[in-house]
Amino acid sequence: MLINKVTKSRKSKKGFTLLEVIISFALISIILIPIANLVLTSVKINKSTENKQQAKAVLQETIENIKAIDNFSSALSKPLNNGITLSEATGEDNKLIYSLSGEINGFSIEGSIKEKSQVVNNKVSEMEVDRTIYFNKGSISISNGKEVIGEAIKKLSDNLATPSEEVFIEMKEAGEINVTYGGSIIAIPKPEAKSLLICVNEDSEKKLNLSVENKSHTENLKIYLFNGEKVSERQDVIISKFNGQIELIEGVQHSEDIINEKLYFVELRANKNGEVVENMNLELLK
Repeated sequence: MLINKVTKSRKSKKGFTLLEVIISFALISIILIPIANLVLTSVKINKSTENKQQAKAVLQETIENIKAIDNFSSALSKPLNNGITLSEATGEDNKLIYSLSGEINGFSIEGSIKEKSQVVNNKVSEMEVDRTIYFNKGSISISNGKEVIGEAIKKLSDNLATPSEEVFIEMKEAGEINVTYGGSIIAIPKPEAKSLLICVNEDSEKKLNLSVENKSHTENLKIYLFNGEKVSERQDVIISKFNGQIELIEGVQHSEDIINEKLYFVELRANKNGEVVENMNLELLK
């Protein structure tokens, strides 16, 4: 009898009851749903980051093509090297505007090139900057305060050189600036610097390797480049990174005989699926 009772007891415990099955599914759901959501969120973040990196590369390539144009009017309706097309329009105050459009690697590129003013180089040299960055042989120095560009250039030493390592300029969200070079970081506190003059010397064997990132959502960072006694041209500068609201003005001189150059403001956007993925701005003389 005892053996029969044990056998019956064992038989009655085989399998799950409906309640146990429901509870098991509920527990599995509680565990798996957050994991699935975490995986989906991670995938979305990774895709968004990848899109932003690709968009920045496309916009930087477009800016390099724009900087290589000698005359905007001669480039009308002709695709740039990366396929972007330049067309003519009239903007506010009847100032000339060139619009940019095209498709690159799945991104819809839109933008404009606006004529800001008729500027000559000696006018630029009269502008004031918050800090001047000098590169001497093997070292970096930064001025203590504001300087007029022309006066700063006149004070340059004969030891002015092109830096052998990458120069990284970063504006933090709060507005302070860090300049990193040769393993050292020089901090410029907020709000003392929103415009910088970078002075290097022409060197046929070296190029200025410059990275700039502006993480501030409220401050616009303006950078002027002076390259010895000649105009700083596209081939003299390697831009490894160029993120955020930044205006880069190349071709700063103190010569008085360069005239009829115009200052343009370039604004670019990379769109995907109807949304702006990344934007990039630039000021340049032509």
